[in-house]
Amino acid sequence: MMRLFHSCLQVILCCLLSCIPVTGQGINRTNRLNINTGTNQVKPIEPRMPNFGGNSTNNAQKFIRLSNGSSEQDPFASITRTTACGTTYVLEDGHMAMIYSRSDYYSYTCENTFKAAGDSSILIMECPNFRLRFSCYFESLQISTGGKEQEYCGKDEVPRISSREIKVYYKRVLTGFNGGYNCLMIAKGPSAQRVTASTEPRCGVTLNTKASVNEHRIVGGTNAPKMRHPWMVHLKLTVGKYNYEYRCGGNLITNKHILSAAHCFYGYDIRTIDVALGKNDLSVADEQGSVWRRTSTYKVHENYDESLVLHDVAIVTIPESVTYSDFILPICLPPADLKIQGGEESVAVGWGAVSYGGQEALVLQEVNLTVQSNNQCQSDWRKKFVDPLFEIFDSQLCTKNAGKDTCSGDSGGPLLYKVNGSWTLIGITSFGYRCADPDVGGVYTRVSKYINWIKRNIQ
Repeated sequence: MMRLFHSCLQVILCCLLSCIPVTGQGINRTNRLNINTGTNQVKPIEPRMPNFGGNSTNNAQKFIRLSNGSSEQDPFASITRTTACGTTYVLEDGHMAMIYSRSDYYSYTCENTFKAAGDSSILIMECPNFRLRFSCYFESLQISTGGKEQEYCGKDEVPRISSREIKVYYKRVLTGFNGGYNCLMIAKGPSAQRVTASTEPRCGVTLNTKASVNEHRIVGGTNAPKMRHPWMVHLKLTVGKYNYEYRCGGNLITNKHILSAAHCFYGYDIRTIDVALGKNDLSVADEQGSVWRRTSTYKVHENYDESLVLHDVAIVTIPESVTYSDFILPICLPPADLKIQGGEESVAVGWGAVSYGGQEALVLQEVNLTVQSNNQCQSDWRKKFVDPLFEIFDSQLCTKNAGKDTCSGDSGGPLLYKVNGSWTLIGITSFGYRCADPDVGGVYTRVSKYINWIKRNIQ
């Protein structure tokens, strides 16, 4: 179909034109966004470190407690930029520090120690951007926890590290080149990991289950309350050697598995998938209850048809299971015989564009949508494009409401419906024409048709 051609053309043009983003278009509702991932671009502009030029004897050991009101607190986010070396930073619960390399071409070293302030708190270190040059002899990042030291360099992937105390030592011994890294140090207390029931709670039930959703919508919409959709997952996919990035949604179905759309993965040289769980506001890096994972493991349905956007379902597997909390809970899968025929009230959720061709949302959005019968949906699409062969299959379902719809960036996200009092995943956002087009509705993968496939692939 023409919109599928446009989607492919968009990716080709993106490579030719330095990946200038084209948002809000194309058949599939992904949100492809070019991010210049050169390490000089992703770091904040920082002042020159005190020990510029190598080890400095003038930089005495310092002790800084990081909490609200700290003089080093970033005014634009609740992140402290650690601009001083030879320093011990003590982080209180909920506070986050950013450590990163200087963006110059000079040799230097920097060593810092990070400690958790609370008696029952831990530090979590994650490095979303790590690209050093050459071998560890020339440039490296050494991380010490519990008396054990590990050195990383080149294109090593720094794992997620948890400890009460973490020491970090960076060295660059040659001038004339610069690699770079950007890591986050997060202090987590027990409150952020509060479990509501047990390690296997009831699916589809949250603290905000009873709240009304009739006034919430994605296109032109309003914000979803925090913890309303704890199964919602934000996926950032990095592809190819040029590190082109785009975004999709996902649905947590177990503590290690995320259900999404096949078109988010099919045909791309995916290097990494950054998985954000427990998120509501993407502008808050250290949002309470949020957890980050990185993976490259996913399974696309073996019969996915790109031309028909059929069997548009995939599973992402994270290497380390998450602990359920008030912020992170699974969504219920429907029974295989669930009948959704048209007229049912459902809810779609995502961080996609709030209007056709517009900006994507930072705060999670939700929209109340009415399910449309497949026959009516098929008739509308055939009439719109004067195509008597266009077909809506039994493994798909549609929604249609005036001025309401999912949009670019919502792909892979949920279409929800209450079954026996619990929110249930009946659809996966798949494709549509523009956003909230008055003539045709949005199309979703009907999850009940893939229950056996899902069960086979999460064992």
